[in-house]
Amino acid sequence: MANGLLIINDDHVVLVDGCGSPLLADRVAAEIRALTSLPLRYLVITNWHGDHHLGAYRLRAHWPQLEIVSHRYTREAMDGAPMDYLPRLQAELPAQLAALRQLEAAGFSQDGRPLPTVLRSDFEDLVQFDTLILSELQASKVTLPDRMFTDRLTLSSARRDIEILYLGRGRTAGDALVWLPAEGLLAAGDLVAAPTPFAGGSYPRAWLETLTQMGALPVRMLVPGHGDVQADSVYQAQLQATLAMVARKAETAVTSGITVDKFKAAFDWEGHDFRFHGNDPKLALRWQQWFAGPVLEAAHDEARGVDKDPLLATTTVRQ
Repeated sequence: MANGLLIINDDHVVLVDGCGSPLLADRVAAEIRALTSLPLRYLVITNWHGDHHLGAYRLRAHWPQLEIVSHRYTREAMDGAPMDYLPRLQAELPAQLAALRQLEAAGFSQDGRPLPTVLRSDFEDLVQFDTLILSELQASKVTLPDRMFTDRLTLSSARRDIEILYLGRGRTAGDALVWLPAEGLLAAGDLVAAPTPFAGGSYPRAWLETLTQMGALPVRMLVPGHGDVQADSVYQAQLQATLAMVARKAETAVTSGITVDKFKAAFDWEGHDFRFHGNDPKLALRWQQWFAGPVLEAAHDEARGVDKDPLLATTTVRQ
């Protein structure tokens, strides 16, 4: 689930993400009420992925006047084909979890080989919490934003200004940043996720450029979309260096006529991978699944001028 950021103003509260499931949203609501009697007025969704918003309707049940804010693209994605995975997953997950239970009991993974130690705890968690996972998934709903912005939106109050920014494509085509200039606090959404970044459907060259613009903000504390709060820019610089290398090599490969399969098979990470996983087996697996494979394909697509987003799909291919 995505991180959440709670901002308490003089007469209302603002929440950034933090409501990726109904149960999580109810727990966040309880936490808000434990901290303040002020109403939750704004919920800012930083991207369309379900782990950021699928419990938002529960927050609105607690605060009917809640206004949900997002980038214009994010609302279109939440109301369009990108979210088609939700009903499909709701229909398919019961059988998938049943199969995982059988595999876990037999000690095998989905490919029929003995279950690696690095995956065993993940399988055990899925089996242990399968009832909760299913009930939360079946109760998940999309609640569309009421207020959209394109480049910048300022939520002003007596205590502070909250700037909601769009600096360009990155993890998605509509990543929102939430910037509190007085505090030097930035909620970066999935533009920054740690310890493993997510790259499926991303735009690596544009992502790098967006992070470069983000780096111009005088940030003292950064809340990533996933992972621990960051008090320096070390991780962001590491991510930028990796994206720069990937984008550069993808552009060279496309210019040379190298296919995506050959590009991925021959790719040399030059030690960048180790900086993210440090040879930890579980982190290494997540790196491969969540970042390495997806980012190489995304970079090759981007270099060819291909966008596979169903809302933005292009057919113009750079030769």
